[in-house]
Order: sequence, then C-alpha cells, then structure tokens
Amino acid sequence: DLALVDTVLVGGGFVGARAIWSSKQLKTAVLTRAEASAVGLTAIGGLIKPITQSEDTALVIHFGPEGELVNAPIAPGLYEPVPVISTKVIKFGETVKVQGPGVLAFDGERERVLRKGQTAKLQVKRNGPHVVDVHATLTKAAQMGLFLTK
Repeated sequence: DLALVDTVLVGGGFVGARAIWSSKQLKTAVLTRAEASAVGLTAIGGLIKPITQSEDTALVIHFGPEGELVNAPIAPGLYEPVPVISTKVIKFGETVKVQGPGVLAFDGERERVLRKGQTAKLQVKRNGPHVVDVHATLTKAAQMGLFLTK
C-alpha cells in the first residue's frame, strides 16, 4: 500500500467509515511531514516536532490515554486534545512495525484490517509518485502572466 503524507494504525477491527474523526482511536502514526500550520494528523506532529517534505526523515508518533495532551486541529474547525505518548524521528528506509488489532489508514482512509497479533512493516521512501507543489506552480504561472486574457 502507498501513502503520500501519513500512515496510521487506528483502533477497531473494521474499515467502516473510512475517515478518522476521533483522536481516541489513534495508536501509531508515521508522518512524511509534520506541519504546525496544517490540519489533520500532520498538524499533531508539526506542533511537537516540525518536519518539512524536503527532509529525508519522518516522524513516528505513539498515542495512548496516558500521553501528554496536544491541542491539535485534527479536522477543519475541530481542535481536540490528542494524547501523545512518544515521538521519534526516523530516517528514510527505517522500518516501523505496528501490531494489530487495528486498521491501517493511508492518508486518512482506513484500508487494511490487522487482526490481533498481525504485524505490518512501514517504511518511508522517496520513490513514490511525483507531487505537484500547487502553490508554487500557480504562483509561477501568475508571474509569467499565463492567466491574463486579451
């Protein structure tokens, strides 16, 4: 499976409603970027240890009820105290093992059920699909006058 921004192990045993709307379900997250100005899971990491998309590192976050609370925007207009147990910066290619029960969500969409005792190995690599920087592209096009009509 492939994710561009984050892969998260959430509690539960079924895919159901795919989007993640409650931080109480979060177990482990692997983030390719951690941006405090973002909304969603990447914002949680960004409020603790910012990582840009150009760095060759990722952030692993472990969640749990005994964790330190981070007030984060997990969805547009929805701030929630998220209990963070620990964070760790990893290099690209390092393996992070997660163990079920739970469901793996890729970029916010629940996709793979892990039964109790099943494990998955997660790695961050820079060999995925190309991503367009929309802001930079549109700014450059505007500077070149490409949106002006005659």
